[in-house]
Amino acid sequence: MTPQFNSLLPAHIQQAHWDEWVNGSAIDPALTALNLHSLSGTAPHDYLLYSDKLSRRNDGRLSQGLLRQYRHLEAGGWWCSGVDPLTGEDSLWGCFKPDAPRSNTDGKPIKYEHPPKTETGIFALRVPLSLLAKIGSSCQQSLSTEQPFWSQVIANADIPLVITEGAKKAGAILTTGYSAIALPGIYNGYRTPKDVEGNKTGSPSLIPQLLAFATPGRKIVFAFDSETKPTTIRNVNTAIQTTAKLLEDRGCQCYIATWTKQHKGVDDLIAAQGEQAFEKAVSLAKPLALWQVFQLKQLTYPISVEIDPKLRYLPDLEIPPSAQLIALKARKGRGKTRQLALIVERAISQGRPALILCHRRQLVEELCRRCGINTITEWRSSETGRLLGYGLCVDSLRRDCQAAFDPTAWEDAVVIIDEVEQVLWHLLDADTEVKKHRVEILRNLRQLLRSVISSEWGQIVISDADLSDVSLDYL
Repeated sequence: MTPQFNSLLPAHIQQAHWDEWVNGSAIDPALTALNLHSLSGTAPHDYLLYSDKLSRRNDGRLSQGLLRQYRHLEAGGWWCSGVDPLTGEDSLWGCFKPDAPRSNTDGKPIKYEHPPKTETGIFALRVPLSLLAKIGSSCQQSLSTEQPFWSQVIANADIPLVITEGAKKAGAILTTGYSAIALPGIYNGYRTPKDVEGNKTGSPSLIPQLLAFATPGRKIVFAFDSETKPTTIRNVNTAIQTTAKLLEDRGCQCYIATWTKQHKGVDDLIAAQGEQAFEKAVSLAKPLALWQVFQLKQLTYPISVEIDPKLRYLPDLEIPPSAQLIALKARKGRGKTRQLALIVERAISQGRPALILCHRRQLVEELCRRCGINTITEWRSSETGRLLGYGLCVDSLRRDCQAAFDPTAWEDAVVIIDEVEQVLWHLLDADTEVKKHRVEILRNLRQLLRSVISSEWGQIVISDADLSDVSLDYL
């Protein structure tokens, strides 16, 4: 479904770079011609290495060390800059994508180079007259061909704005008819003051170029990448929340657009599925407050074993002995309790005790019955006593209760925490007996988990139909 634009190749752009933008990212040819330049030899130095803070020789030329560091630029690449929305003039700042990138200290290629020793800006790309009517139609506003495009956007809060990451993505969104700017990185929409040692000395604030768009009443949609790595997802979410909160403090209405992880960048989505796919993502974008709630309930950790959703019940799961934290998520009625019973049965057959933790006594009793072990109130009258382990409410993770709980006595045990989302919420917020002993209970839980995972065979098994990152992160 990738659009194939037919157009003469401009003299200042190489074929490979043109194809990357026009065909690879579905960017309008006229917009591409206005914003993209192919550079090689020493030309990239003029665009990137202009800061007065760079190391130079006595005669003002760049130092040999700096030239060696950036020698890879001479192999060529493409440069993109736009206009400074504060002045309306061409922006000196931009980015260069080298054809032969250098690597960072981790050995990963540095895909984009930005002018070093200078503050980053935003990509407000030059918009061709041929796109003005399309952009105006999408927001039901009349845009003048006589005035600079971005000054009109800044002045009119009724024109929605999309914020993305990277120049190509802004170009792809503009091509669909939406007004869009791009940050060079997820954290580059704001700055936090720091001292010479890097310690924060104040609160974050929007960069001036983004602040110019923060007009009360303006709708702002975030269209950052659809990530798959948990750490990257958390970083992106943090950046969105911080930037969006600063914008909403200025009276803007912030929304977050999402799409399937099949397509990482918004330009990938548009190139593969067409402009309608992006329009749908914008129409379904969640308001910041709702999105924040939704993010709390997401499970983004990689899935080790995925069960066919067509199966009525979960099949028997083979859990490696080396697995220390096992998280089980399945909707109600699919057999999670049976799986927990099998895990306990295997542990007991290996001579390992089981500890079952829940937040309600009735749940403890039912799960212990299914797993074949005693509750803390039954062990005195049972032949097996505490030999096989027992179950109890988390309120009783104390030495002065009936269990006389010792968190260090569970080496090589399997600890089962069913309905873990509610258990942890109960521990942290319940206004029951746990409230009087919350510090001791949480300390004992932490010591218990440490004792279990530091032993050779210890395992922690959590289960919940609504399992999310919150529980896994906490544990």
